[in-house]
Amino acid sequence: RRRFCSCTLVFDSRAEAVHMDALRIRTSRLWERLQDGDLCRKHPVAITGASVVVAGLGFLALKRLLYREGPPSEYQAPFVEAKQVEGSEVKRIENTSAAITAAAATLASSQQNDHPIITMSAREGLTPDSLHRALTWLNSVVLRSVVPMESGAIALQGANNRAVAIWYPPHAGFNLSSFLKCGGWLYVWKFSGWDRWRRFPGVGAVLTATRKRLMRNPHKQVYYYLMSLGSADKDGSTALAAAVLRPVLDEADKRGIPCMAESSSPQRQQLLESFGFRVVQEGAVWQKSGLKIMYLVREAGAEEGGATAPAAGVQEHKMGEASV
Repeated sequence: RRRFCSCTLVFDSRAEAVHMDALRIRTSRLWERLQDGDLCRKHPVAITGASVVVAGLGFLALKRLLYREGPPSEYQAPFVEAKQVEGSEVKRIENTSAAITAAAATLASSQQNDHPIITMSAREGLTPDSLHRALTWLNSVVLRSVVPMESGAIALQGANNRAVAIWYPPHAGFNLSSFLKCGGWLYVWKFSGWDRWRRFPGVGAVLTATRKRLMRNPHKQVYYYLMSLGSADKDGSTALAAAVLRPVLDEADKRGIPCMAESSSPQRQQLLESFGFRVVQEGAVWQKSGLKIMYLVREAGAEEGGATAPAAGVQEHKMGEASV
């Protein structure tokens, strides 16, 4: 029995070696025919079909890679399950194309009406419909890069996508390589054009540097950052925005961690101040346009209500046009 088993193993190994040699020879011959062009001339339809299939499989593999999910971080874990906030359901934005597109449209509508810095970064001469499509594309790319758990971000949506917020908890931040991988390499063609391509990245770099400087002491760079907020609130209402702000603000209060945000419009500033944010610095953007950025911080456990007075010692920071 032992001799029989050993002979069988030897036979199997030899048969496998012969099979691999035959496969290697066939593969090398096929590669030679492809290099010579002989196979393409004799079977153009088959080669074209095979190329389409391979490209499709590659696209599906890339899509699966981009939309992968991993375990939540300690800051993301409290938001895995849906929550009820003032009678409205709040949940993470699902990692699907339909959910991301709907959330992107909500952000685009809000930015188009209440975010002059982003709209001034879009290419010149866009109609309102074209601008909305461009903003929807930009936000969809951003969401595709931040919705997966691996990004570290907290992307929330209210009922029927009427409010959307993107938060970065401590030790998480915008990842440029992920943005480009998710389609951001089309930014110049789809959004800014060549004449304005530096504006949005330039402003982003200044905002990041200013945040680091403002939150260095005494917060040691540990804070929640509100990157994007979009809601269908009208006439000064904050009910919809509260659905995507309140859960993170409550979690920040529990942990004793401050929150930070920026605003480039009085309406957005007033909205944030009603949740306890206060202006800590004012920065000029594109001085010819007169636009400014307000940097706002909400300390843990801050009182909420109406607009608050600027913090003592509010500084004015001027940003030259060369940087954008």
